[in-house]
Amino acid sequence: MSLNILAFSRAMVYYKGFGFLSHEFWLGNDTITVLTTQRNYQLRIDLVNGYGAPYYATYSYF
Repeated sequence: MSLNILAFSRAMVYYKGFGFLSHEFWLGNDTITVLTTQRNYQLRIDLVNGYGAPYYATYSYF
């Protein structure tokens, strides 16, 4: 559950990362690039709709 206390509308800090590991956190574009260029990965995004039903989306080319 998101507490909505961290504003993700930041200009140039996306490359470094920001936030709190315990809830809302962005790892950083630089770190994600290092991690994802080492081999092939799959991205899975888990969601919960307004009724509490879980859904997920999987992307093979991330």
